Amino acid sequence: MKNCPSCNQIFTDDNDFCLNDGTLLVFASAGLSNNVPTEVVQYRQTSQSVPQPDGGSSNILYLLIGVLATALVGIGIYLFVSRDSESRAENRNSAPAPANSQPQPNTATPATTSNLPPNINAATPPERPATTVSPNGNWTGNISYPSGSAFSAKASFSDTGSGQVSGQILWTLLKTSNPQKAGLVGSSATEFVRGNFDSATRTLSVAGYDTDDPTGNLVIVDKYRLTISSDGRSISGFSYGGKSRGRFSLRK
Repeated sequence: MKNCPSCNQIFTDDNDFCLNDGTLLVFASAGLSNNVPTEVVQYRQTSQSVPQPDGGSSNILYLLIGVLATALVGIGIYLFVSRDSESRAENRNSAPAPANSQPQPNTATPATTSNLPPNINAATPPERPATTVSPNGNWTGNISYPSGSAFSAKASFSDTGSGQVSGQILWTLLKTSNPQKAGLVGSSATEFVRGNFDSATRTLSVAGYDTDDPTGNLVIVDKYRLTISSDGRSISGFSYGGKSRGRFSLRK
């Protein structure tokens, strides 16, 4: 047994200090008087349990932590994949184009006489003399009228060189709409003409001044305005002195 020297209260041996004033306890035999009443006091130490967290709250906390961790992992994976895709795209853009192993067609234009530069040393071909356009010579053709009558024509013109022209035309009746001349189809008569020729415009203007007509009624003297072609091979125009205008066409 132990007692407190201050308050003389007795305690059991498992106590070291006075529970009243905290004085160090001593064994009772060391200074306990026989006249002093003793009271054995035994205090039972009580243990206070620490409250444990509620199981439901713990589960919710763990669930929230798991959700946050999953979200962080997902964000990390997304960022990694995005950066990897961008890196691959940049590598594709910066990579040099692969060399084409197929043979390329030769696009060079072959040298031809049409695309070679002119040779200044080549001999220049002599220029052909310009065709001299003149009414001189013999011409054959026909003349037709709106009435339906038509004649074949054999003309001969002579240019004196001063622009003066003379000649003759042999007319042969091919068809007629005039009943009085129906019997003259196939007959011929000659008309004598004269006039002038303008070489600048190739215009031949002649007019009849006499006839040699065995029938006496086949042809009349007329006026003609004609144009010679640029190659001098044909004459075309019209007559304008009679009652109707005839279309005149001749070839050399």
